[in-house]
Amino acid sequence: MILKRCLNRLNKNRLFRLACCVAIFALSSCSNPLDEVEFRYDVISENSVAVNGFSFKIKTMSNFKGHVIENLEIPSKVKIEGKKYKVEKIKWIGSGQVKRITIPNTVTSIEDGAFAGCGSLICMELPNSVTNIGKEVFRGCLFLTKVTMPNTIESIGDRAFWGCSALNNVTIPNSVTSIGNYAFSDCDALNNVMIPNSVTSIGDSAFGGCNALKTITIDAETPPIGTCIFAYTPIETIYVPAASVEKYKAAEGWSEYADKIKAIPIN
Repeated sequence: MILKRCLNRLNKNRLFRLACCVAIFALSSCSNPLDEVEFRYDVISENSVAVNGFSFKIKTMSNFKGHVIENLEIPSKVKIEGKKYKVEKIKWIGSGQVKRITIPNTVTSIEDGAFAGCGSLICMELPNSVTNIGKEVFRGCLFLTKVTMPNTIESIGDRAFWGCSALNNVTIPNSVTSIGNYAFSDCDALNNVMIPNSVTSIGDSAFGGCNALKTITIDAETPPIGTCIFAYTPIETIYVPAASVEKYKAAEGWSEYADKIKAIPIN
């Protein structure tokens, strides 16, 4: 029953990705420079704000639909009605016309779905001020190839990278303790994953539908809690600490991969 639920959700996400593709390939690059980028802010405390979208102007409005922003730089401070605020959260950006986003180290929280639908986004480096990646933060970012996560990240939310089909390499920092449901599902190019010993739980189908993922290395001596972690993924080898091989083979959520579990090679 659990496996059937996982597979049904994976199929629904493939329809979502198809819709994203149709929208993205309608865009084309434009050489006209931006006149102005204007962020929208929500005041969240006496001294801080959250980014909640942006707008921009270009010289030739007829080119608006095809314009691609090479780098969107979020400011660390902003003045609203004469008062200065620190930018601490990103609620939403949501534009298919941005290739790179620079985040200041004043930002501590990236909210659910903040970059979902940024179909032109190709890379992202998160500052070490960020501690969590929310739900669906990068969902549907089809051209995202690399995300650099600092050693301050504690959790990766549900569906955080779902459908990032160009993402090929993920280094999960050793500060992460949990990986959410479907976190990396349908990342078709993903071929190399290292899970640190800090991880204690991996959500349902976290690496489901990853067609290129054949090998994964897990440093945790105690098998992380999880079910149908690799649904629809042609996983061939799961490397774990030598002393924990039998633990993994007997553990719930891992026993179904018993013939694929091996000791991490000693170099």
